[in-house]
Amino acid sequence: MDEALLERVKVALEAQDDVSFHFELIASLQASFSGIPVTVPVKLVGDFRPPGSSTAELSVSFGFVAFETQVVVVGNTIYSQDPTTQRWQKTESDTTILSGPMQAIVPVLAGAESLSLIAQETLNGTEVLHVRAENVSGVFGESGGDATIDVWLNASNLRIVRITLVGEVALTELGQQFEQIGSSGATQLEVEILVSDYGKEVVIVVPNVPAGLVRSCR
Repeated sequence: MDEALLERVKVALEAQDDVSFHFELIASLQASFSGIPVTVPVKLVGDFRPPGSSTAELSVSFGFVAFETQVVVVGNTIYSQDPTTQRWQKTESDTTILSGPMQAIVPVLAGAESLSLIAQETLNGTEVLHVRAENVSGVFGESGGDATIDVWLNASNLRIVRITLVGEVALTELGQQFEQIGSSGATQLEVEILVSDYGKEVVIVVPNVPAGLVRSCR
């Protein structure tokens, strides 16, 4: 293992949120709906702007129910549209991986003691460094289990280009959009995030939310 290279990666991870970028998140939830095991596909596509804001479109499908909604994250505040009424709601949450994926993953990854360099690889024609952290806690909030995180960084500038994550999470940690799934207990979650367009211009429009539609997930 190249300890000097791994130390450079750790420093680079801590600086990932200093530039805007585009992200595409694809996730799979192994949930239980009315006692029946189901796979819930989730997609979140949007843009991040430092220091901690993002705007994205979230789409979820389970059984005969599917919805799309807009999500805006500003720090620990999550704004989401009700899929039925289109009214904006406001939630305060310490972290939620599907609303602010990079904000939730990168801080715990940078501080993970188990971070190791797996290999230097080629991903879509780009030379990348593949690193892994196992038994990482804190990604899914206080009630979530440990996770294994794999990250691929551009070898020339150490910007993240891909993240995969596997672990268990309580649906309550993913945001109020997932409450209607009806699953209880731990849910297996697999996530892939692709990151591109570093430095793009990103405009964040904060929705106006009536006082009665403010919730807390802490």
